[in-house]
Amino acid sequence: MDKTIKDKIKEKGGIIKTDELVSFGVSKPTIASYVKKGELIKPKYGVYALPGAFVDDLYIISLVTKSVIVSHEEALFLNGLSNRTPNFYSFTLIDGAKLSPNIKDCSKCYYVKKQLINIGLETRKTMFGNTVPCYNAERTICDLLRSKNRIDNEIIVSAIKNYFASNDKNIARLGEYARIFKVEDEVRKYSEVLLWEFLKKIVLKLGLLIIL
Repeated sequence: MDKTIKDKIKEKGGIIKTDELVSFGVSKPTIASYVKKGELIKPKYGVYALPGAFVDDLYIISLVTKSVIVSHEEALFLNGLSNRTPNFYSFTLIDGAKLSPNIKDCSKCYYVKKQLINIGLETRKTMFGNTVPCYNAERTICDLLRSKNRIDNEIIVSAIKNYFASNDKNIARLGEYARIFKVEDEVRKYSEVLLWEFLKKIVLKLGLLIIL
């Protein structure tokens, strides 16, 4: 492989799309020859990688499918609200958007109206350090509550506990999003339960101190 091309791929973290290789003047037959010689590998999502490069599936999906935004359980993990790596990817798309079967088979998909797709949209780092489009913590909490029939309640409760314990929480923004997504009552209900649990712990600690 031409050293200049190899260096360009390295600059991209060892992963590159077909159209990018072509833009560098590499023909498709030449790409195929690189794969045959073992100088490139081809992950299942239609991009190429140098041998030994970390194949970050989540990053690759975001590269080849611009319509997906990391959300729900996967967003919990990327926002630091869960330490459990999900068994599947979860994405939000605009109503009517379609995914290729090989991506859909390993994903849990949610659909929203076009005017809601960009609310809370930011970027987060995958576990391999690559940047992907992802909803922030407040949007993720609202999404979990909106989709509670598809998500284990323990995951929701744990996420909300972790959110309120976080130093990065933005309660005003959570309230704003809750109104937009019509989950104000749900947010209030969970918040009251958590507040009550917090007060009970304080009362118990005070009781122990009095006894001592």
